[in-house]
Amino acid sequence: MTRPEPKLKRGEREIVKRIARNLLRILKEEKLVLDWRKSQRTRAAVRVAIEEALDNLPTLILRISIT
Repeated sequence: MTRPEPKLKRGEREIVKRIARNLLRILKEEKLVLDWRKSQRTRAAVRVAIEEALDNLPTLILRISIT
């Protein structure tokens, strides 16, 4: 994702893992239905879910990944 890999503290790493697991659960259970790419509504719902998950990331990680 980024180079060099961001140095995360143990707590930050656990937060990122928890957010990623939650996003995957939401996508699997609610958003990714059969032929989800064909419908604009479902594509938008997937995009919004991902954006919301990224909004929950600690600001330190976002600062590192942007630079």
